[in-house]
Amino acid sequence: MHLLPDWLKSGVSTNFEPRLKATLDSIMMRLGQIADGFDAIETNITLNPNQTTVFRGSYGMPVRWVAGTYSIVAADCVILASASTGAFTISLLSPTQYDGQVFFIKKVDSTLNSVLIAGTLDGAQRAITTQYTCYMIVAGSSTWNII
Repeated sequence: MHLLPDWLKSGVSTNFEPRLKATLDSIMMRLGQIADGFDAIETNITLNPNQTTVFRGSYGMPVRWVAGTYSIVAADCVILASASTGAFTISLLSPTQYDGQVFFIKKVDSTLNSVLIAGTLDGAQRAITTQYTCYMIVAGSSTWNII
């Protein structure tokens, strides 16, 4: 799929002066390259977490701010947790249903209140009590693993 109409892709009419024509042709060629890039983005996205995806430039991840008991959902990625008003629990999904799913859980407040992660991470339950501590976890078959 090209974003440019056919008459633009075919070049500029030869009725223009040669320098103007060359400039416009160059612009049209670059716009075509940009349009081709959009085509690649649209057609090369994969939802299989077992394949490698290469990103050039920046990309975004869903960020959720929580300040109380929360159950992670599959669409989450980054969980920023503030326990400034009291300790609470973040519940994980079943690792067997979400093999390869990655989450980041970070405590952002400076209190000593804990953020308990309900589930087993590397064989133990974890509580975050220190500001800026972050766990990157991945579901691996039947367990959650800290990366």
